[in-house]
Amino acid sequence: MKGLKTLITLFQLHSFCCVVEEGSFRSAAERLFVSQPSVSQHIASLENHFGVSLFNRQKRRIRLTPEGRLLYSNAREILDRIEDVGDRITSLQSLETGTLSIGCSPYTGSNLVPLVLGKFASAFPAVKLSIITGDWGALEGKLKNNDLELLIHERKLNVNFDPAFICHPIGEEELVFAVSPEMHLPAGQLTPADLERFPFITYSTNNALNSYHDDFAIQHQIRFDSRLTVDNLEVAKNLVAEGLGIALLTRTSSEIGSFGKLIRIIELTASQNLRLQILAIYHQTQGLTYAGWEMLKLLERSMPEIPDSRMVSS
Repeated sequence: MKGLKTLITLFQLHSFCCVVEEGSFRSAAERLFVSQPSVSQHIASLENHFGVSLFNRQKRRIRLTPEGRLLYSNAREILDRIEDVGDRITSLQSLETGTLSIGCSPYTGSNLVPLVLGKFASAFPAVKLSIITGDWGALEGKLKNNDLELLIHERKLNVNFDPAFICHPIGEEELVFAVSPEMHLPAGQLTPADLERFPFITYSTNNALNSYHDDFAIQHQIRFDSRLTVDNLEVAKNLVAEGLGIALLTRTSSEIGSFGKLIRIIELTASQNLRLQILAIYHQTQGLTYAGWEMLKLLERSMPEIPDSRMVSS
C-alpha cells in the first residue's frame, strides 16, 4: 500500500471497534476509560493511514463506510486472535488450578506414569490429574477430541502417526525374551532360531509389542509357536511366570519385585537386542500447558537408562 506514513497500533484498532460496537465516540471513550478526543484522534490516525473515511457522520449518527466495514471485520479478527493468544499464555503459565488429562497405554499406565505422579502432586498440589488407559485407537480419538492433553504410549513399528500430532520420544526400554525358571531350556546362549522349539505367548495387534515381535521374526526368518495371544504386557508376564510359554517383555518389568524370581531372562546372541521407544504425543497446534510440560520432563527423567553394552544403533 502506498503513502503509508503512520503505524497502526492495537489500541487504535480497539478504539475503532469500540466505536462501531457502541455506536458513538462518547460511549466508546467511556468503555475504554479515555477521553472522547483521544478516541477521535485514533480514528483520524486510521483514516490517515488508509487514506479513506471509515465513518459517514450524519448529525449524531455514524455509519460505517464500505471501507470501514472491511476494516472492522479484519480488526475484530486480529483482536480476537490476540486475546486468544493471551488466554493460552496465561494457561501455559498457570499451575494453580485446572486438570491435566493424560492418556496411557496399559503398560505406561502401570509401569511409567505412576513413578512421577507423587513428585508432580507434591510440586503442584492444586493441579488435578486425570489418568485414562486404553488401546491406541481409543486414546487417539480422545486426543483428537481434546479430551486428553498428553498421551504416553509405546511406538508401533511401521506406523505413521497423524501429522496433527507431535510425537516426542521420552526414552527407551530394553526388550527381552523371558521364560519361567521351571521351563527347561538348553544351557548357555541361544540363537533366535532356537526359540522356534518352544511355546510362545504373543500379542494382539492392539499392543505395540506385536510389531516388535513380528519384526524380530521377519528379521531372523523364524516362526513362533504361538499358544496364547494377549493384548496386555502384564497379562503376558503373569502367564510367563505360570510356565505357559516364552514372551517378549521389557527388562524392567521382568526384573521388578517378586517377578525377578518367577521369570528368567533368556540370553540370546547379540543380534537380538531390541529397544521399545516411549513417546509423549500431543497436538501440533495447541501444544501443552505448563503443567503438561512439567509432567513430560518428569517422565523423561524417570526413564531407565540402558547400559551401552546392551544398546544397538537404530
